[in-house]
Amino acid sequence: MREGARALSVQLPESTVTSPRSVAVNYEPRLAVTVETTAVDELLATARLRCIDKDYVELELDEFEIYRDPDKTQARLVSLHHLGTDERLSPRLYFDGILSVGGSSRQFYVQRVPVVEVPVDNYGADCDTAAESVWLRSEVGRTRNVFYRLGRPSVVYKRFFRPFLWIVDLGKHFVDFCEHLTSDGRGVRLSHFKTAFARWLRRVHGQSTACRRWHAQFGRDDFRTAVTAHREYLWKEVSSILGEERGRSIGFFREVSCQLYHNWTPDLDRQPVQPTVVTPYNYRLFSHLAIGPYLQETPGKGVARCGDATSILPQCQTSFRTGPEAADKQAALRAIQVGDVISCLRDSTASGSGWSAEGERSPFWYALVHRVTSSSPTGRRLDVAWLYAPEHTPCRQMRYPWRNELFLSDHCTCDEDVFLAEHDVVAVHSVDWFGRPDTTADFFVRQTYLCADRCFVRLQAEHTVCKSSPMLALFADLVDAGSNRYAGAARPLAVGDTVLATLAAHDVRSEPFAIVALFADDNSIKGEPVPMARLRRLLRRRAVDATAPAAADNELVYSQQIVSLPASRIVGRCVVRVFPADSSIPSPYNRGGAGNLFFMTHKECLVSNTQCAASATAPATSNTTSSPTYIPLQEPVSLRQGFHPTPTCQRKLRALDLFCGCGSLGRGLEDAGVVETRWANDIWDRAIHTLMANRATADAVEPFLGSADELLARALQGRYSRAVPAPGEVDLISGGSPCQGFSVLTSDKAAPKQYKNRSMVASFASMVDLYRPLYGVLENVPAFVARQPRQQDKNHREDIFGQLLCALVGLGYQVAVHLGNAWAYGAPQSRQRVFLLFAAPAVRLPVFPLPSHGSPSDFHATTAVGGLANGDCIAEAWDGPTAFPFVSIGRATADLQIGPAACVDDGFVDVCIPHPDHRVCADTSDQMRLQIAYVPPFPFGMNVPRAMARRHEDPATSPSLRVLFTDHVLAAKMTTNAYKRVDPTRLLATVTTNCNAADGWTGAVLHWRHRRPLTVLEVRRAQGMPDDDVLVGSPKDQWKMVGNAVARPLAMAIGLAVREAWLGSLDEDPRPPSSCRPSPKNRQTPLTTVTATSSASSPFKQNRIFKTSVRRSTVSGATVVSLADTADSDLDEDRPHKRPPPVVIDLTAKRPRYDSDSEATMVGDESS
Repeated sequence: MREGARALSVQLPESTVTSPRSVAVNYEPRLAVTVETTAVDELLATARLRCIDKDYVELELDEFEIYRDPDKTQARLVSLHHLGTDERLSPRLYFDGILSVGGSSRQFYVQRVPVVEVPVDNYGADCDTAAESVWLRSEVGRTRNVFYRLGRPSVVYKRFFRPFLWIVDLGKHFVDFCEHLTSDGRGVRLSHFKTAFARWLRRVHGQSTACRRWHAQFGRDDFRTAVTAHREYLWKEVSSILGEERGRSIGFFREVSCQLYHNWTPDLDRQPVQPTVVTPYNYRLFSHLAIGPYLQETPGKGVARCGDATSILPQCQTSFRTGPEAADKQAALRAIQVGDVISCLRDSTASGSGWSAEGERSPFWYALVHRVTSSSPTGRRLDVAWLYAPEHTPCRQMRYPWRNELFLSDHCTCDEDVFLAEHDVVAVHSVDWFGRPDTTADFFVRQTYLCADRCFVRLQAEHTVCKSSPMLALFADLVDAGSNRYAGAARPLAVGDTVLATLAAHDVRSEPFAIVALFADDNSIKGEPVPMARLRRLLRRRAVDATAPAAADNELVYSQQIVSLPASRIVGRCVVRVFPADSSIPSPYNRGGAGNLFFMTHKECLVSNTQCAASATAPATSNTTSSPTYIPLQEPVSLRQGFHPTPTCQRKLRALDLFCGCGSLGRGLEDAGVVETRWANDIWDRAIHTLMANRATADAVEPFLGSADELLARALQGRYSRAVPAPGEVDLISGGSPCQGFSVLTSDKAAPKQYKNRSMVASFASMVDLYRPLYGVLENVPAFVARQPRQQDKNHREDIFGQLLCALVGLGYQVAVHLGNAWAYGAPQSRQRVFLLFAAPAVRLPVFPLPSHGSPSDFHATTAVGGLANGDCIAEAWDGPTAFPFVSIGRATADLQIGPAACVDDGFVDVCIPHPDHRVCADTSDQMRLQIAYVPPFPFGMNVPRAMARRHEDPATSPSLRVLFTDHVLAAKMTTNAYKRVDPTRLLATVTTNCNAADGWTGAVLHWRHRRPLTVLEVRRAQGMPDDDVLVGSPKDQWKMVGNAVARPLAMAIGLAVREAWLGSLDEDPRPPSSCRPSPKNRQTPLTTVTATSSASSPFKQNRIFKTSVRRSTVSGATVVSLADTADSDLDEDRPHKRPPPVVIDLTAKRPRYDSDSEATMVGDESS
């Protein structure tokens, strides 16, 4: 080796053999093969002399190997704990080995001896281990009362035997613990193994070296995943030692075998497709679609009649009316003034407008007059804000419940080089503002449609005020100069807030800061004051502290470094909280920065080491060191800290989790600390039992195992129970309706089952109609937003998504649609899902969380989904700076590739002591194993066609591939996913519900190095599931649950958005709730109606003065400027506008936007 060169070592596994050596045609054992009966006869006499004080005879078994029956299955080595427990195995196992009597030189090699039982001794609290007291018994041994004590395994079987001995001790301690509890009349539940089992173990065997060593192999006190993974072996031991009757009384086994909760629809899978129960309101809206024949209208208690206008959600504002009466409309048309709602003929397709006339129900467009300019040769000019009809919004051309509703929009002509000529006006209309469908006015308006965000928010007086130029305001008497435009909008940025900002204009990575001061720079080049922020840098500890190379990605250091940046560099808020040094960081701050949550334990010290030790608060002096040191934070810091995760929120939202699966979405929402799931529903028993296994207490959630149709039918009939809530009890509804009916992976969408799956969207809408929650979250695949072709008519498309929006908006909900990327929140997976967030008018609509993680540089993903009448998309993904780079699947599973977890290797052992779910779920044949072995591991991401294309580099591979694979696989495209290895430096492909390496769409599941598919734990990591979460069922069931789940980091980020909307902020001391927000505990049944007021009570005055939108103010002598005023110009997007000028068609005019919740102003109340 060259001097100075680093040593290179290659670690080889102790064995890769998967079959017993005896099946090899060239195997020659060192001893001749002896028939078992002969060997026993020869050793029996000597053995009896050694066992004279025992009632049985014991022989030693060494160099043994245990394997499956080669006549019925493939002859594979297998761990002994599978005997009589694993359905995948044959009923009988066999062993080869050397029989002897301890200390004797007489040895006999036997082959293919059937194993009938595996006795284990040393049960009882007086013994600390059973690993040295394990025997085998064969049929010959049973008849002669002979036991074979297990000694030294063969070299090829060591990797199977060591984990088995750990499971043996798990079984011993499990049985002893169950006996301890049941002897006192107490039950045994899965929750006992979270901490109580470990405490009992320390109390009973705390001084035992063997027990401490066994416990250390597992590495933690929460044994729930271990006892769940080995439940069959534990049942075998309990029923053998304690008896079956006593074993059946142990509730743990009912939990993990999915028999604890009653199934309300047990025979559903054996019945024809059942109709979907919906309320009359939703039947009216959805019945014209292709799913209509699968719907069943079900009236019930607490549900409004079909089309009942009084059933909509109440508004927070008293309604009033503007516009002329019917007899005065002609006079009003001749004297149009500010505040009038007018109509004009819509643009034709030939006009060059970006708006499509397809599906327009009315020949007119409507607008609110903002300003009337002086007369010109062509007449007066009108600046207007357009009023959108439902077909102009994401509701598209679907059936909307109210024909007379319009939406005020933020699309106005004030900043566009367009106007509306007075002679184009067709009529002046009366409008009931904050009204209801039963108004006598021409129209009613209760919501604002924000075009740039494609969302509906409750109408506010501020929405009528254009922020970009002085204008006349309709609601000047109602507008508070210091108010925000959104209901319950987040407070403005202030000193002490923590934010993310970029140091350079084009940085793709943002950094955390704390605001020290806000000011305006009057010395700008353009001569206009530039909003500035003086910021304290919060450094990444891993990057600056050499003593903490393993610091978490989201751990920061409080520094003395101050920078001044333009306010436009601020990307958004972040949350930072201080914890004691060396303390255990609680959730959600321990999730790697998902949701832009950070924590601090140390501060930067720029003074000498002596001064640092003397005072942590000492200011920097001239004798600073060249390299700073980092000491624990002991004093308060000058920043506004994020919320504390431990205290229980007194205003938690009671949630109903529909189509909950294993509960990933609901538990993610709960991680933010403001949502409390009280009811859950799913049709799959494995999923429900998994959800319940992870609850803190058994009575925290009342599950409804069965069809959502049965749940809704019972609720409509008034048959309420602990599992069926009554209207008024539910504050939040979350769920992911079955995606198979929309997914591009579903080949036969015309099957009745898929119509049923799509119809469950109407079921979700009916749940909302019945319960009227304050908040709601719906998740589905991106194809959900696309219009689905009808099978009978390929040219006609139906829009279930648009119809759902019609149903929710029609009820009065604020609604927003977002495209969520799992990798943008820290999950190492290319999963994309559409999220629909909605909120009642009384509360603030949650703002979709700012992504925390970036995208791979050359990664191609869908950036927008859906289409509107103006050519816009319905939802698009964020592409701005983020606080972290993306997390690769290799990095997320790095700890599983080294140390004890690496023993999984090829997946045959099927046991990983520290990580029980680190096991493969696919039953792969020897042929497939050989095929996997010939897919090259390098370069990363290889598949069969790519390997064939590189045959000039590896000539020996090509002939083998031609023999192993079919012509169909060999001729596949280079991009096929069949037999494709995962690239550990990139994102994992979307996890689906099954593991099939041969699938051309979803087969990219082969490990990048080992000859196996990915394990359940590896795909769990891809979904961001914590390792201590319990999954019940077989490994295949577990994989399916993981594939159906919502990425946990994304769900948690949405939960933070709900927390911010409900409490007002993510700070430690959130602002008090909005005055119009009802308390969830005292909220009454939401079918309350609002009595319309007469036009006489309208605050509107016909002759208004100009009202200028406040742009600047002075606070404590400092000039303060709105952040929104200085936002980079790329925040304004080019979109087609309504009503282009008559000569020049401008399709790229920029529209002003209202302040969104993420565009906070830099300081507090303007009125101050």
